[in-house]
Amino acid sequence: MRTSLSRSPLVRVLEFWFLGVLPLFMVGATARAGVTTHKIAYDFDRAFAPAIHHVLHGSSPYGPSTVAALGSQTAFVYPPLGAFLGAPLALFSAQTADILVTVLATLAVPAILLLVGVRDWRCIGAALLWMPTASAIHLGTVSIPMALGVALLWRWRDRPARAGVVLGLVIALKLFLWPLVIWLAITKRYRAAAVAAVSTVLLVLAPWIPIKGAGLLGYPHRLSLLTSLEAKRGFSPAALLWHLGAGWGAAEAVGYGIGLLVLAYAYRRRDADASAFGLVCASTLLLTPILWPNYLVIMLAPLGVLRPRFGVVWLLPVLLVDQAAFNPPVWEIAAFLATFAVVAAAAAGMPSLGRRHPRLMLAWQR
Repeated sequence: MRTSLSRSPLVRVLEFWFLGVLPLFMVGATARAGVTTHKIAYDFDRAFAPAIHHVLHGSSPYGPSTVAALGSQTAFVYPPLGAFLGAPLALFSAQTADILVTVLATLAVPAILLLVGVRDWRCIGAALLWMPTASAIHLGTVSIPMALGVALLWRWRDRPARAGVVLGLVIALKLFLWPLVIWLAITKRYRAAAVAAVSTVLLVLAPWIPIKGAGLLGYPHRLSLLTSLEAKRGFSPAALLWHLGAGWGAAEAVGYGIGLLVLAYAYRRRDADASAFGLVCASTLLLTPILWPNYLVIMLAPLGVLRPRFGVVWLLPVLLVDQAAFNPPVWEIAAFLATFAVVAAAAAGMPSLGRRHPRLMLAWQR
């Protein structure tokens, strides 16, 4: 007996234009505008490209750790591995490198979903329309390469060496994904967790050798100062509570407490592999001191694992269009966190809009 209705011709046409044509148009139009205004791959061009040239000459990629330097939003604040990995891009002109970064980031989005088993093209189209995805592509941040690493981690989860090394690489790009080592451990992948821990240490520290340790001792202070400058301007639960009048210390404690509770719940769900994976990925965003919208692309991999077919949840992040990149008003922080909560719940295997209200999904099924 049939349990769902086929999609009508009208729905299919709307899907084609909204989830097929529109994403490609938006990516192309945004890239073209970025080239015209010289703002394509802005973060890569302003932060990574200069750092790449510095490390290739054996000098420090880090400028002064001052309020003026870090407040410019163009300082290189990552472990040096990212600069070394970007070295091949130094072979090209600045504009060509920026375009290559944009193209590779765009192609990485379908790759992320395909790696975790998504075969529904509508999910890929929706993911390209996400405001966090568009932001990550436009800025040329490391969020999409990190999300690709998370997808590879899931794909290779039962291959200890591959899983451990790829996770170590991802954490060494930007440190906030460290809770995924815990996911490997609580799901009894002890060898992979050990490889990941060792790989992280090596990949974080070894790239400092060619630059003679420049910036290593001052790096914790650099991150602390950056956090003090940007944490309140982001989209974290702590930022929301602070905007609502809470003291910053109390707001941070509550925000980190939520992240630790999600991590603890992941431990309780450790026998449900995919669910624990989604919960730990969500905890990484809750436990990072600074949360920007483009970090939400990290949830593409766990969402694709448990929601490989298109549904309402895939469309929700599209509604974040035109949100501020930083210094958001309180309602935009609340909207982002509400969207994040629904996506995280779906990625953890909890009831989503599609399951609670199956009539909303009727037109999209089959």
